[in-house]
Amino acid sequence: MTSSKKLHYDDVVLEKTSRPCWKTESGQLINDEHNARWSECTHVTCKVDGCDEIISKSSTTCASCSDAKKIEKWNSAKKVPFDNTYLYSDKHDEYFKTIECLKLYADDHTLQICEMRVYLCKPNYPDEIDIENLIENARPEDMYADELLDNETLKALTHANELLKNHKAISHSPDYSRALKIDDLDKETNNENQ
Repeated sequence: MTSSKKLHYDDVVLEKTSRPCWKTESGQLINDEHNARWSECTHVTCKVDGCDEIISKSSTTCASCSDAKKIEKWNSAKKVPFDNTYLYSDKHDEYFKTIECLKLYADDHTLQICEMRVYLCKPNYPDEIDIENLIENARPEDMYADELLDNETLKALTHANELLKNHKAISHSPDYSRALKIDDLDKETNNENQ
């Protein structure tokens, strides 16, 4: 639909045809009512029970319900002290390598760290090479890598996997089960300011 007007899912005008399909205002014939409404609408109701906020159909929940869910998740996470890993602010979608970087960001943006919903991160390591998976489409059904590849190649793969196993982290992801314990951080910040 190219119109710029807002059209809620429930307000889409459909015409039931003699064939087993629905005709939309734009003339499309669609097999079921839901998909016919979805193709024409621009807005839907928030999916959270009890919320009647009208939102763009590209979203599933409104901003306030989404925020409430994120706050609930942060409140239920175990609060742990900083352990020299990366940090992630769920509220601001920012990663921090150190506590100092977090504090600097908070100062630069006039934020309170306790309001930033900061999680500790977990490291992401490279996956090992799964040769069976890599040759799956090329090998005969009843044969495996150790039957098809020469010893030199198998040794090289084993060595590469050992290197990957001992490799340093290549990135970090938020660990939503561990939130930064703010109490210790606030005490540290207050001591620095005195």
